[in-house]
Amino acid sequence: MTDKIEKSGRRSFLKILGGGVILAAGAGGVFVGTRTPTKALEPWELALEPNAGVDPRHIILSHAILAPNPHNRQPWVVDLETENEITLYCDLDKRLPHTDPYDRQITIGFGCFLELAIMTAKEIGMKAELQLFPEGENFPRLDKKPVAHIKLSKDENVKRDPLFAQILERRSNKEVFDTTKTVQEMDALNILSAVDANLETGSVMKRDRIEKNERSYKTSRVERNAHP
Repeated sequence: MTDKIEKSGRRSFLKILGGGVILAAGAGGVFVGTRTPTKALEPWELALEPNAGVDPRHIILSHAILAPNPHNRQPWVVDLETENEITLYCDLDKRLPHTDPYDRQITIGFGCFLELAIMTAKEIGMKAELQLFPEGENFPRLDKKPVAHIKLSKDENVKRDPLFAQILERRSNKEVFDTTKTVQEMDALNILSAVDANLETGSVMKRDRIEKNERSYKTSRVERNAHP
């Protein structure tokens, strides 16, 4: 196998630097509507079984590549050379220079990828230490420098994320939403429990932030004009 592989279908694989791929668990299974594809989801469930003899990074990444990303470009490439570590890069050929000139959408997709990776790590009893842009921020566009680095270690006390159970449930639902249905109290509590207790909100007025906000505004105008 090589690290130059043509993609065949959606959610199929993740390229590894130096050669090889990681298949999305259940790759090749396609489903529509609101049905739950029980048979197609079996590979994910089996991968989480103890003593499966699989590199835990493969389990983590096979879930992470199910992350939503702009236009399903799936721009991720990983380096697994160092044991228990994942270095994440952007496949620069997957960027969208006309509709996403500053890689805002692509970067959001990477955020989704990392979130699912961390959720899965917790699910299999591992702590994930995340460092964003370990070699410096890629600005104004993503480049060859790594987007993130994850260091994994066993942690019996790690708290599982209740939202992990929804990874395999996520799909595009084209049905009309029934706005008369209410959210069950327990479901709402489970969602709220997944929010970091240390989460803070606020605003800053530093010059560099203001300049970035101006660029974000200009970027949004480009995106709107590209898709009127």
